[in-house]
Amino acid sequence: MSKAEPSDDLIYLHLASQYLAAAGKSFVDERPDDSHTSMVWDSDEQTLWTQALNDEGLKLGLNVAAFALDLYHPLSDLVASYPIKGARHLDIVNWMERERSFCGLDRPFVFDLHYDLPYDLSFEDSFTFQAVEGERRTQHASRRSDADKVLHDLVKAGSKTVKSEVRVWPHHFDTGLLLQSEKVENLQFSLGMAMPDEVCSDWYYYVSAYRGEDAVDVKGLDALSNGSWRAEDFNGGVLSVEEADHAVARSFFSEAINKLEEKLLLGEQ
Repeated sequence: MSKAEPSDDLIYLHLASQYLAAAGKSFVDERPDDSHTSMVWDSDEQTLWTQALNDEGLKLGLNVAAFALDLYHPLSDLVASYPIKGARHLDIVNWMERERSFCGLDRPFVFDLHYDLPYDLSFEDSFTFQAVEGERRTQHASRRSDADKVLHDLVKAGSKTVKSEVRVWPHHFDTGLLLQSEKVENLQFSLGMAMPDEVCSDWYYYVSAYRGEDAVDVKGLDALSNGSWRAEDFNGGVLSVEEADHAVARSFFSEAINKLEEKLLLGEQ
């Protein structure tokens, strides 16, 4: 992933989501696939939520509509909210530490990312969040909701074994899903929606395949009806969200998966 310019206000939503990842790392028992740091999208609330932080279901959310961090308890509804615009990193960390103590979480909140983000900036104490315009937040929420529905529709279709929930991952900020082939042994598909980067200048749907640890080469595959195969900067299928309604997106995923399976089945004959 290429270095992005800090003036792009989408970056501030990505950066704000790191407090959710840090909360998952601080309070949720570690999982081998790192999913304790992942998030789920709530289309109704336009909010990204952590996994449950305690047995009572306490969650930390990034409220995209309000550009705020929300602590939510299922018994008492909203516990606390902290506006992000103009907030310093140190202020947010201190707020989280106070609130986790108030909520009875017995571990400290530690902001310690175990991956590098693709930006030329760092979370110093004085780092200050800039505004994200309402139109950009609305677009972001719309993109997340569209992707969440498309991927959940694929899960409901039941044509593949589901290997993960539909999640938002903090490293690349993509909405993703893992599926297991029922036709080809040890073949797994990674699919979802990513925000603009060096692969595509717009939000885009993606699908790639792995057999064990090895990526399946897409060179030589028949062209897709929608989207295209990429074999240089990304090894898989890509479709701009601007070119896809829900039906087109579902068709893109299904067709790409079928072509990848057919390639391997033919290779084994």
